Parts: sequence; structure tokens; C-alpha cells
Amino acid sequence: MTKNSTVLALTITDGPISGPATRVLLVVRDPLTNRTHPDVISVPTVRIPNSLCTAIVEHSKPEGVHGATQLYNGNEVNSEGVSSHDEVIFAVKMVMATKLGCSEAIEMTEMSFQAGLRAAANGHVQHSNISPPFAETIVMVNIHVIVSKGADLFPVRTASYSRLFWVPISVFIDAVQHRDPALVGLDAVEFCIRGLCISTAYDMISHRLAFAPYSALWQMHIDA
Repeated sequence: MTKNSTVLALTITDGPISGPATRVLLVVRDPLTNRTHPDVISVPTVRIPNSLCTAIVEHSKPEGVHGATQLYNGNEVNSEGVSSHDEVIFAVKMVMATKLGCSEAIEMTEMSFQAGLRAAANGHVQHSNISPPFAETIVMVNIHVIVSKGADLFPVRTASYSRLFWVPISVFIDAVQHRDPALVGLDAVEFCIRGLCISTAYDMISHRLAFAPYSALWQMHIDA
């Protein structure tokens, strides 16, 4: 059986991608609440209705491709100036509240951000680690979120994620390129860093920093 799913990813940074000290927020999927991808290092994600995905994409402009990732130049919206009637603001707040444990900070306006759609990709996943196994076709849309206030208010864990932690963008790039969780301080035997959310986040960042796309990393590892 094959399922079709639309998934939203958030690439959350505490500054512009090209900033010398900018960090990206990574999470580890808790095995108790993530049966299909336990102990995977990723960026935050949530499954969303097709209609919400369509609305987010329709309000954004395509900006070429980077490897297998479609890049977008969506209007950047500010959480302090736009209400949750905006699809992007609603989607980001929803993930931050339900997945990242920031509902109180958002409600009390202790956290603010700018956000816009920056990447999307399609993927096919075979879930063989659960019973019964199934295949899934995924449309992944990835919104870049710059936290302008309250970056220190993210908890260290939530029901969805056993770890939430900031790493410099340069460290994120190295960890993905080498597929090495040890570079972000985690055991490479217990954890892995992979997936469509990682590939779209990497391509969004690597495009801005003039690195090769994620799809080229496979060939780099084969050649090595």
C-alpha cells in the first residue's frame, strides 16, 4: 500500500543564512512518538492538509532548482505584523506550538519571527521498520523561519523530539555532507542525520552559500 502525504518542514535559524554566527535548530525524533523515523536528526516537521500546502505554494514564486529541490522566493512575512490568517504564519505557529513546546511564548508575544517558503521536493519512502510496512509518497515544503526574538525559549525536549539544540550553520553543513551525527555531538551508532526535510533544508542553505546540492553528496560518497 502506498500513501500520499504532504509534510511541512521548518528550517529555523536565529539570523540570516549568510550571517557569520547564525545557528540552525535541529531536533531528534523521539521513538515513542515517531514510529517511522525514530532517533533521526532532522528539522521540525508536521503533516499538513493538501489544501494548506497548496495555499502556501500558490503565494510563493519559484526561483529555480538546486539539485532535486525546487527553490522558492516566497514573500517574507513577520509574525508581529501579520495575523494567523496568513497561511505561512499559521503553519509556523502551529508547528512551534504543537511540536516545539512554544505555545506560551507565542501567546505572550515573547517570540517573534519572519518566515517564507524557500524549498520543496518530492520523495518516496519505504517504511519497513513498522508492521505492517507501507510505502509513502511525500511532498515536502520547507519554510525558512528567522527567529528575531525568543530564540532562547525553545525547550530542550518535547513529546515529539527527545532533543532540540542549536548548531552553527557551518556545523550543520559538515554533518550533512559527512552524514556524521558526531559532528553535532551525537552518537553515530544511535542516531542518523537524513531525510527529505534535511535535504531540503540543506539545499536551501547550500544554495545561498554556493555549495553543491544534496543530490551531489551521494555521488561524492560513492566516489570516496
